[in-house]
Amino acid sequence: LRELDLRWSGVSTRGAEALAKALEHNQSLCSLDLFCNSIKDAGAVAIAGALRANRCLADLNLGWNSIGDRGAAALAAILATNRSLRRLCLEQNAIAEEGAEAIAAALLRGVS
Repeated sequence: LRELDLRWSGVSTRGAEALAKALEHNQSLCSLDLFCNSIKDAGAVAIAGALRANRCLADLNLGWNSIGDRGAAALAAILATNRSLRRLCLEQNAIAEEGAEAIAAALLRGVS
């Protein structure tokens, strides 16, 4: 499986945590679309943790998931070590200054 589309699927934090455990070991999935679910900060933190080990996922859509600064900061932190991720969509979340600054700092470090 190379692409998984779970847009508008009712995925909660618990579902995101289960997906994160699978992502830690999966080396074939290239695209994961979780647009418009409810993974929140805890789900984003879990997915970010999985991306420390995952070296395949290139496209991750987490738009419209009620992710705040804590989730954004966790995702920003993995940008320094994860070299496969090429597209990260975070549109229409609850990310404020702190989360945006964490992402900006990661980008300024010249990471992908």
